[in-house]
Amino acid sequence: MISVKRRLAGNVAWLLGEYLIKLLSGLLVGALVARSLGVEGYGVFQYSLGLVLVFSSISFVCGSEVVVPRVISLPKVEKEELIKNAFILRVLFSVLAVILLLLFDSFSGERATASLIVILGLTILFNEPSAIVSAWLQGESNNRPKTVVANVASIVKVLLVYLLYEIQVRGLYAYGFAWLIESIILAVGLAYIYKRHFPTAGGRWSFSGVKELFSAGLPFFGAIVLNYLYLRLDLVLLRHLGTKTALGYYASAMQVLLATTALSGVFISAAAPLLVYRANNGIQEKKGLIILLLGALMLGASVAIVGFFLLPWLLTVLFGERFIGAIPLLRWLLFGSIFLYVDAALSVFLIKRRRGHLLAIKWLIVILVSLPVHIYFIPKYLEYGAVMGYVAGYVAACIISFLFIFHIRKETLTYGV
Repeated sequence: MISVKRRLAGNVAWLLGEYLIKLLSGLLVGALVARSLGVEGYGVFQYSLGLVLVFSSISFVCGSEVVVPRVISLPKVEKEELIKNAFILRVLFSVLAVILLLLFDSFSGERATASLIVILGLTILFNEPSAIVSAWLQGESNNRPKTVVANVASIVKVLLVYLLYEIQVRGLYAYGFAWLIESIILAVGLAYIYKRHFPTAGGRWSFSGVKELFSAGLPFFGAIVLNYLYLRLDLVLLRHLGTKTALGYYASAMQVLLATTALSGVFISAAAPLLVYRANNGIQEKKGLIILLLGALMLGASVAIVGFFLLPWLLTVLFGERFIGAIPLLRWLLFGSIFLYVDAALSVFLIKRRRGHLLAIKWLIVILVSLPVHIYFIPKYLEYGAVMGYVAGYVAACIISFLFIFHIRKETLTYGV
């Protein structure tokens, strides 16, 4: 038990280190881009990033939800086979994601962002296939190597953006290269880590293995695509139903918020494998889930309370007086994000039980709940309408997750499945 606690503490410590670097670099990069492009330009830039993120989800057909639970107990050769099969699958779907992104952009008529979309789209080809190595390290509860590489990549991106800011570059596409270079550094670093752990070719990829991972990941695939669509639904609808100024205010508030909510992913990534995924029976699973849920709830509430007082001041300092209109938005978003932390913990149970179809159903319902809220309130209240849709979605997500968990637990007690 002591060794498990030590591993959990060490894993959390390294992930927190990566989180802090991401937090600081993300805020600094966002501030520099915002000060350079202004409220409207920054809003359009964040819209482009959001659009790329939505299409990148197409490459998540075999993500950590599939890899981490499997890789934990496999011998070395079988681990290598799993990683190779997952990598090939992610490469194929990453190429598909980029093609669909470029097709969407060509038909959307957004010519002002065409070059930026192409540059940011290329990051998918580097980020997503290499993420399989991160999933493997997560399953091993050894996030230290990936953290070092990620921190180096983040620092390089900050330096590049600062250079562009100092020479007063105003073109949207120029800043996109900083994101592309960051993704290349991360991919190369993760490839090096993989080769150090597997210096000789042991396990080999197989078509049957790729096909099996595709089948296993398919239920989660729908859930992930729908989840990412929901995450950027606010920016897309605000871009087309609101104004560029409203988009800029909302994007800046969301940028600061995302720097804090990333902590939920850090906590879940570090704690879930040890508290829930490794549980051998229903009692251990229930105890681990309760601890995980309470930890996520306390973490979310603490971040919201502290952030309510500190982050608005930080937003003004970093982004400048032109973005002062984003402060009320940020305060509302902070308390709404508590539901994000809760849902992240609840979703672990569905992932452990491999109920990917239920996750897909959940996010479909969330979209159906938030979409009419966005459509009705954004034209009336602009950025505040987007906040309403965001919070309504995560409240719905928590309720649905609770209902699914109670149903599965009842099913297990009744039928022993």
